[in-house]
Amino acid sequence: MSDGVKGKVCVGASVAVRLLTPAGLCQHGGTVDEDVTISPPLPTRRREALTTTSLRRFFLCEVLCLVVVVGNIYFTDLFLGGTFLTYGTEVISFPDMDPEKRVDPMTRIFPRVTKCTFRKFGSSGTIETHDTMCVLAVNIINEKIFIFIWFWLVILTTITAGWLVYRLLIILSSDVRFRLLQVCVCV
Repeated sequence: MSDGVKGKVCVGASVAVRLLTPAGLCQHGGTVDEDVTISPPLPTRRREALTTTSLRRFFLCEVLCLVVVVGNIYFTDLFLGGTFLTYGTEVISFPDMDPEKRVDPMTRIFPRVTKCTFRKFGSSGTIETHDTMCVLAVNIINEKIFIFIWFWLVILTTITAGWLVYRLLIILSSDVRFRLLQVCVCV
């Protein structure tokens, strides 16, 4: 390193150490810009505008999280032919149904066994057809994966919607904000 670069690094480090100590923060009350000069704090109106803009963007991100989770549920339901929305509740209620009339929702959506037709050349050179039963091992795994995904998405939707309501209460109600601050100060 050249002497000029070393000097700037040392000055920058010393200013950073002074500003990061509590006494330095209280004494200067500003931030360090690129020229290693201390800038004054932002004016109140600009600071409030930045805070409001950041709050709106953050709230928009939380709303988009809910949109993504609900979109995942919708598109998975569309992919599975309209059976995903009630898949988890049907699986939960399956053991309580009448054994003679019940149909397993997991095997209805993901069949485990199917009829397979094999065609092969016979001894005379003609094509022979054999019908057999085939086990679809992948569907045995798929039904477990999709039941997990259903519960996971329902839990995420519930938590995200609850958190969004909580955030709206904090934003819209000054009484809730005041009580929340009282709890935080007391702890």
